[in-house]
Amino acid sequence: MQLDWTGRPQFAGQLGQGGLDRLDLSRGSDARIACVRGRLWITREGDREDYLLRAGETDIFEGRGRVVLEALEEAAFTIERRRARGRLRGGLENLREILRSGKGRATKYP
Repeated sequence: MQLDWTGRPQFAGQLGQGGLDRLDLSRGSDARIACVRGRLWITREGDREDYLLRAGETDIFEGRGRVVLEALEEAAFTIERRRARGRLRGGLENLREILRSGKGRATKYP
């Protein structure tokens, strides 16, 4: 099934064991996928790695391409659309945060 989250910044879904959903990321956006319950096997087009998310785990998928989610057991998940920040822009935002806070360490990017 193709996830339809047109015009929405967030999507929540559920899959039965063995259920599949797919998400097509466009250029200039990325997605934060959080597994709320169960386990999700995630494959991304063009990525040699596959990902396993357990309940409470989150990962960010950046750039363009198809992302396929498969439930290894009954699962619930959320997907948050995010605007991709270029590495330079993200680094500058982290530097500003350090200067404002007076701390010597940046938060992890992204």
